[in-house]
Amino acid sequence: MKHLKQARVAPSLILLDLMMPVMNGWQFRARQLEDPALAGIPVIVMSASDERDLPADAHVGKPFEIDELLEAISRLARASTMLH
Repeated sequence: MKHLKQARVAPSLILLDLMMPVMNGWQFRARQLEDPALAGIPVIVMSASDERDLPADAHVGKPFEIDELLEAISRLARASTMLH
């Protein structure tokens, strides 16, 4: 979270694994959504479990085919382009 806040340019997308050291994906997402500067960054959750209840812009099950991940990224990029 600290790196996101200190970045000169915010990322266009976050690929979020739920099982991480320091803080898990649920904790990260809660903190991201609480921060107005970070809340609008789209998130793709990547998980071996079916955690569709975690609010995210897309979910990709692990293991995944790279085409599945690229399709989710492309879909979010198109949606972002249409908003701007």
